[in-house]
Amino acid sequence: MDSHHQPIIGEDAPGVVGAELRRWRTKRGLSLAGLARQVHYSKGYLSKIETGDKRITLEVARSCDVVLDTGGALTALLVDREKPPDEKPEPATEPDHTTEICPYLGLAAFGPEDARWFFGRAQVTADLVDQLDERITSRRPLVMAAPSGAGKSSLLAAGLVPALARGALPGSQRWPVVIVTPGVHPLTALAARVGDLTEVDPVEVAGDPAGFAALLTSATSGKPGETPSSARILLIVDQFEETFTECQDEAERQAFITTLCAAAQHPAGLVVLGVRADFYGRCLDYPLLLAAMNEDPLELGPMTPAQLREVITGPATVEDLHLEPGLVELLLADLGAVEESPDTPSYDPGALPLLAQALRATWQQRTGRLLSVAGYRCTGGIRQAIATIAERAYTRLDPAEQQLAQQILLRLVNVGAPGRDTRRRVPRARLLQALPAPAAAVERVLKSFGRARLVTFTADSVEITHEALLLVWPRLGQWISADRAGLRTHQQLSEAADAWEATGRDASGLLRGSRLAIARDWAAGPGQRAGLSALEVAYLDCSIDQEQRERQAEYQFAQATDVLQAAADAEGTEENKQLNQAATYLAGAVHRQWTQEASLRSLRRPEPIRIRWSTTGRPVAASLTAVLNEGVVPGRPVRLHHDMDHVVELFRKLRARQLVILGDPGAGKTVLALLFTLGLLDSLQPGEPVPALLTASSWNPRTEHLHTWLARRILEEYPALANHDVYGHDAAARLVTLGRVMVVLDGLDEIPEALQPEAIDALETAVAGMHPLVVTCRSTDYEAAIARSGTILTRAAVLEIEPIELDDAATFLMATGPSAECRWRPVVDQLRARPNLPLARALTSPLMISLARTVYASPTSDPAQLLNASQFRDYAAVERHLLEAFIPAAYHDPPAAPGTPSTSASGRYPPDQAHQWLTFLARHLAKLATRDLAWWQLVDTIPRVTRGISVGLTAGLTFGFAGGLGEAGDTDITYRLVAGLAFGLVFGLATGLSYGLSKRPKPLRVETRFQGTLAPFLHRLMPGLATGVGVGFGVGIPYGGALVTGLTFGFAFAAPVWLGIPTDVAQVSSPGVVLKQDRTAALSFGLVLALPFGLAGGLVVGLPTGLAFGVVGGVAAVLAGAFMGAVAGGILGGRAYGRVGGCMFALSGSVVGSLVFAPIDTGSYPVLGLAYGATFGLAVGCVGVLSRAWGAYALSRIWLALRGDLPWRLMRFLDDAHRRGVLRQSGAMYQFRHARVQDHLAHKAASNPGRALQ
Repeated sequence: MDSHHQPIIGEDAPGVVGAELRRWRTKRGLSLAGLARQVHYSKGYLSKIETGDKRITLEVARSCDVVLDTGGALTALLVDREKPPDEKPEPATEPDHTTEICPYLGLAAFGPEDARWFFGRAQVTADLVDQLDERITSRRPLVMAAPSGAGKSSLLAAGLVPALARGALPGSQRWPVVIVTPGVHPLTALAARVGDLTEVDPVEVAGDPAGFAALLTSATSGKPGETPSSARILLIVDQFEETFTECQDEAERQAFITTLCAAAQHPAGLVVLGVRADFYGRCLDYPLLLAAMNEDPLELGPMTPAQLREVITGPATVEDLHLEPGLVELLLADLGAVEESPDTPSYDPGALPLLAQALRATWQQRTGRLLSVAGYRCTGGIRQAIATIAERAYTRLDPAEQQLAQQILLRLVNVGAPGRDTRRRVPRARLLQALPAPAAAVERVLKSFGRARLVTFTADSVEITHEALLLVWPRLGQWISADRAGLRTHQQLSEAADAWEATGRDASGLLRGSRLAIARDWAAGPGQRAGLSALEVAYLDCSIDQEQRERQAEYQFAQATDVLQAAADAEGTEENKQLNQAATYLAGAVHRQWTQEASLRSLRRPEPIRIRWSTTGRPVAASLTAVLNEGVVPGRPVRLHHDMDHVVELFRKLRARQLVILGDPGAGKTVLALLFTLGLLDSLQPGEPVPALLTASSWNPRTEHLHTWLARRILEEYPALANHDVYGHDAAARLVTLGRVMVVLDGLDEIPEALQPEAIDALETAVAGMHPLVVTCRSTDYEAAIARSGTILTRAAVLEIEPIELDDAATFLMATGPSAECRWRPVVDQLRARPNLPLARALTSPLMISLARTVYASPTSDPAQLLNASQFRDYAAVERHLLEAFIPAAYHDPPAAPGTPSTSASGRYPPDQAHQWLTFLARHLAKLATRDLAWWQLVDTIPRVTRGISVGLTAGLTFGFAGGLGEAGDTDITYRLVAGLAFGLVFGLATGLSYGLSKRPKPLRVETRFQGTLAPFLHRLMPGLATGVGVGFGVGIPYGGALVTGLTFGFAFAAPVWLGIPTDVAQVSSPGVVLKQDRTAALSFGLVLALPFGLAGGLVVGLPTGLAFGVVGGVAAVLAGAFMGAVAGGILGGRAYGRVGGCMFALSGSVVGSLVFAPIDTGSYPVLGLAYGATFGLAVGCVGVLSRAWGAYALSRIWLALRGDLPWRLMRFLDDAHRRGVLRQSGAMYQFRHARVQDHLAHKAASNPGRALQ
């Protein structure tokens, strides 16, 4: 100890020790962060020791003594402090600190502070340093693989790190060293550990390899004595296998590996990975790791007997311990190391922890400083040492604690296949919450196993010290083997429940299907439910309740449809039966469609927002007596339940069953319309019309009658109704005109403002015959339209949604669990005390309440910031904040539960990237003045000129190549070039102009069907056969070739009969389904065009034609070729692009036809004919495909992805946005969750175009 400063020991002992630590640290010129890096304790923990808030432990004191070179001052001070005040130190002739310090760590891994006891690995440490030196040049991670228990963690921490601290490599004594274990979130752990070295927020660089590289530069800059070439930081990732066993998020796993490899590439970065050998194959699955594995990885094998002897005797020598003769030999013999071969390993490398634990147990049985054979035998020997200690710790517990110990230890194991179990690090707080026992009892059991060094604690986590315990303790092995499948089920249930809690208990995360059945059956077993945590019980019960509600709804709907079908069957006539079947089908399709949507949007969860409304006081409605039956109390608020019983009951009491629902933006009108539709269908009665929920945005009342529009939209959404064999002719139109369908018209305000008065007039006219109707509209828009038109819906009741009350908003916001209640309770209390705060008004809207719950779903978020008056001066500022924060919150991904479909399969999207893509889509919809996001309209984002040029150039090159092949039989190269240029020019111009000027058709709803098509196929085959044979003879093709041409034409004519109207009544209309159906139609159309044109062209080029076999020649051949080319081109262009295409391709065909048939050639070129036919057919097929909606979508997707405006897998991104609640689905189209979300994104892009186009 420093002779100039002798600390005083008194009542403030912790403060004195802390002050002494600070004095030594300052004296050595180390910052807290620097000391934390070297002793491997957090900076915050050391800071609390220095301030006296935490007591220093003997282990920490020893570590600090080593790093600060205090000569043991802190350890001595701590030992002195713990002696009774009246006890005086006894003089000793020689120090005997061996009674205080055990140099054998047992199952615990060696750390840098334990280096003086680390023996037996000198050679492999030198090899490790040499390989690390090589990685400075190669800039790849150094991989060290070893079997479990071989000592890789100790080698890295107590071998490599001290060697570098001694200057084993140039400047290495000054290198910062970061040791990290991946855990559940490896990227966050790595960024946090490196972030401790700098002032950079680790959240800012997590997942950003470039930002992380800059962090490395910051961490190594300014080190004393460093030059730019020698400044390094060493990243050691110990237990790298946790990347695969703990981290369940494939996207984060990929990002972690990418970041590590990027760090290795950085001039300042050195990366070492310690991985268990049985996970070596998993590493090879990742190309970045594969390169590192191929560069001479270090494989850590077992020690030789000579090295094992060092492991036993070295620590004893350091601490002046004596080993009884024969003990070393006995230990080696029990381990299986053969002394006769001192340089050859001969034992199981995984047995090294058993030796370490046996040595520690023998030290505990020492006599003075002597470790004896008798003491070793008392431990049970190497194989029994760990099991003996574990069993002793277990049997010392009372029966209740033993049962609790079983629950604790099983929660600390990742249960896999036999022989593949691994330990599992669990947050301490989560472990305490997960167990049914009191926290104090859990802590007692943990401390018992901790004292035996079987369980290791960090500041906030618990884990089994070494996986050897799983192998050698029979009791634990029996617990795992007794119910391996059940333990895996429990583990998956626990992790799924944690993910559910992290997402605010969103209903989309509940168990369903077979996973729920497995979990429910397991939990029903004896005693299983008692072992579940409160969260796991709540999660399982909510999953079961949701399934029961869905089954009940399906049962009620099935009953209703059975009644309808029975009534339909009783009506007799075939036409009526078909119409009734159509109504039954439509009811089922609508119910399935909106039930699925309600489930995805969690609209039927146990506690939805409580919405109230009352009859409106605006001058927009008829008198109540004119629309209400007796028994209904006018003006009385009506409570909306999730099952909609009261709303449906009210609707049925209206005389004309016509209802208008008004509300402010975000008041919940669309949700109300959806739940009303499902509520009506769940209790549908005989004779009642089927409700069809449709958005009003596509209706133009000037050009289309409501009933015409309704029939068209129903047929678009439910195309199976066009199957006249099942439902009769014009089933959709008959359902509408006969009053078998009622429209639920959502968003009248989405019609252009100038058309809204006309729309109200058209509605009043259309429903004059007592047709039921439901309309939703913004209150101010509806009032303005009524004022301009002077017309009201005379038979309709008009209700207005009321603002949400604070108590109802609070119930919804705090319903996701204790964490949400803890964070929202103070906010709600403030709003009750100060109801005029901007937040209070913002939370009167269901939209804003829902956004607030999403934005502040994370347990680390604080909604109290919404009370900041300086930041949020009015409610509009609160709403802008929630709208802006919604997208990042929606794309905040919790870890996926094992057994669930990985979200990486659908893509995990960075929030900024998702925000950019969604902003582009919002701008696109704003330009089109629509709310409907239709995939087939994305082509409109490309200017017409650009579309035409790009398609024309592609077509020109393809057709030009085909033209050159067609004249390849000519020996004149000039003629072949002219022919190719002519082909390319005329067809390129025709295709480009047609594509740029024509309109894109809407998607076709078809599916492939072969059953029952033989007769119509043959009926179409014969005319096609005759046409093809005639064409063949006309161009001079030989008889055999003409017959083949005929068969091909016949197939092309007949193949469309295999494309029919979809008949799968269980298939819900969705953008993905429509895309798939139109893709089938587009590719079929391309094939139908490619086959006859390709074959005919190939035969003309490949077979001898002209005067020798044909009927035309000379000038007549040219004219005939031009005529046939014009006819063929007109057919092709007309089928693909309408009149414009027909004219363009007729001109092109005439030019090409004259070129093909002008040279009379009797030669035979079968190879050229085949090549020309394939190329020409492919070109023609592409022209056809591009003319369809799917072809235009494919073109636009490629264009927009190359520009970075949208992702390559666009439909996957849109489906993912739908599942996240950013988009909603309306039939074949998506819409933003709410118009205000779309408007906010579009407005922000317009106000900041540079960022939007970034």
